[in-house]
Amino acid sequence: MPPSGAVLGTLQTRLNASILWGLIGPARIFSGDSTYAGLQYFWIAGGLSPFIVYFGARMFPKSPIRYVNMPIIFGALGDLPPATPLNYLSWVAVGTFFNKYLRNKYRGWWMRFNYITSAGLDSGLAICTIIIIAALSLTNTNAPNWWGNVGALNTLDANDAAIKITGETFGPKTW
Repeated sequence: MPPSGAVLGTLQTRLNASILWGLIGPARIFSGDSTYAGLQYFWIAGGLSPFIVYFGARMFPKSPIRYVNMPIIFGALGDLPPATPLNYLSWVAVGTFFNKYLRNKYRGWWMRFNYITSAGLDSGLAICTIIIIAALSLTNTNAPNWWGNVGALNTLDANDAAIKITGETFGPKTW
């Protein structure tokens, strides 16, 4: 029985990690004047930022900084590559509407129905995903073409035209 996609993804990740950390080595990637030398300072930023937010919230207890959660922000940045700004904009808009406007203006409704509404939106997303897969993918029907579907495909990066350097490779000239 062939391995599943999740197993293959895990194996590919482990292969890439073993090549990076074993064959090439972190010293060649992150130290001195190497290509990714600046990335090592983000460990410091990730470690210090919760303390900065904590002390900022202690100094200004009624400011919005008390709602900032740096581990969640950095964790969400890990999901950034497959998401678009449109995803984040809709998450912020719905979250702000329900957790700021409705909670303050209609507190009783919010306390009673907020989690039910959240579960309904999550269930609706799952059901719509199944319907879209059944209606479009399984019937070999083309998806509708509108700016929300094809906007990300009409960029220089998607068309492989952002940077055209012939005769050179990415990375340092010597390892």
